[in-house]
Amino acid sequence: MKETKLKEGSKAPLFALFDSDGKIFDLKDYSNKTVVIYFYPKDDTPGCTTQACTFSSLIDKFKEKDVTLVGISSDDSLSHKKFKAKYNILFPLLVDKDWFVAKLYGAYSNNKVIRSTFIIKNLKIKKAFYDVDPSTNPKEVLNYI
Repeated sequence: MKETKLKEGSKAPLFALFDSDGKIFDLKDYSNKTVVIYFYPKDDTPGCTTQACTFSSLIDKFKEKDVTLVGISSDDSLSHKKFKAKYNILFPLLVDKDWFVAKLYGAYSNNKVIRSTFIIKNLKIKKAFYDVDPSTNPKEVLNYI
């Protein structure tokens, strides 16, 4: 499968995924909002923990700007629940079991996830960050917004 990176201004691929509590997050429900979604390889690994904890530490700043933040990996809801509890992660983590959504966003290629973050406004890609550094990406995203 050839990797297709999303262009700014293009329509965001719609999706609906379960979070760690079994609730459905449907991007359609955020049609008049700004949403930040980020794809990460695996719960409770060093880079992913750094990225999730940094995003979580900035959650109030994202909320001040009326931004919804979600993380996505292929880990199951139990793994997400444990990860959230262990590190007090304050935003939803969604289950993309077979990386189907990651593939739609160009965040999966050659059998691995490409750590990527997307700012979506009114269901359009406002900014796409590919191959991000997990330690600097959260602040980079917040600064862009």
